[in-house]
Amino acid sequence: MGKTIVLTRRRNLIVAGLFTAASAVVAFWSATTLAAPNTRLSASCDIVFSSWFNYSELKNPFADKPADDELDGLVSTSVPFSLNSIYHAYSNGIFSWGDDGHTAVWYSPPLRGVLTFDHLHVSKSYKKWARKNTQNHEDQSHYITTPTGDKKPKYEVRFNTDFQQTVRNAFKAHSSASTDADAIDDLETWITSGYMESAFKLHRLGMAKSVEVWNNQTEQMVGGLYGFFIDGVFAGESMFSFEANTSKMAFYALVERLKAKGHTFIDIQQVIEPYEDEAGNQIEPGGVTFYLGGENIPRDDFLDRLRKQQSRRLPF
Repeated sequence: MGKTIVLTRRRNLIVAGLFTAASAVVAFWSATTLAAPNTRLSASCDIVFSSWFNYSELKNPFADKPADDELDGLVSTSVPFSLNSIYHAYSNGIFSWGDDGHTAVWYSPPLRGVLTFDHLHVSKSYKKWARKNTQNHEDQSHYITTPTGDKKPKYEVRFNTDFQQTVRNAFKAHSSASTDADAIDDLETWITSGYMESAFKLHRLGMAKSVEVWNNQTEQMVGGLYGFFIDGVFAGESMFSFEANTSKMAFYALVERLKAKGHTFIDIQQVIEPYEDEAGNQIEPGGVTFYLGGENIPRDDFLDRLRKQQSRRLPF
């Protein structure tokens, strides 16, 4: 009799567990399949599915792959893009620099790029531009333009309203080899179809975010950025601008948001510094993030910052 009761209770617990898991799967499927592609998924769905499916418990594909500093910190050319590979890469200071036509190429360079918020630089020219494009600018941040009263300004910053279009816009900007000084540092794109698919899935799980600048006159997205938000750390992936200064606007808005939540830095992978000859004459300018205040620090220092930030588990 006692054995029958124990078995019955055990069976009920198993059924209850299966029902909970099935409910989470149905909720996730409904949100990702039935919702329109550009619809922002509810935070509750992200939380339910992320807590039920813990990527940190899966096998780390980079565990036995140390960085080869003789090859700029190359980690692997054999691990394809997936939710699991991106999660474990970015939570361990590894990122992708394009692909070789077959699979992703992963790096952890000896020098890693960060933008510490205390070192953020806002140029005078940008401040002048922002004041011109902001109504009642005395009461507004000089970083972004925000609605004032009944009249909207020319630009508006939004978060996570159209992640897929943000990624596609970045792809469009980089695949055309833009030389716009307001674009991100690189000219060759790593945004492949496999990368996009994984990024979209991460967004549905709440681990990828977009910052978008919309032109209120044309109702078009004209600038923005996106990145992965994994274990409480934001790693910038790409920026783009179709109108002057709009990628900077997105970046400053991101910094303000993260600072308000207690964050202290953004992972920006690597910073391209100005190239000078032996006489000190500049031959090539630095990348955008350099002029925003970004810097390269030793990998060990970066990993130390990464672990400390991860332990705080701050929200986006």
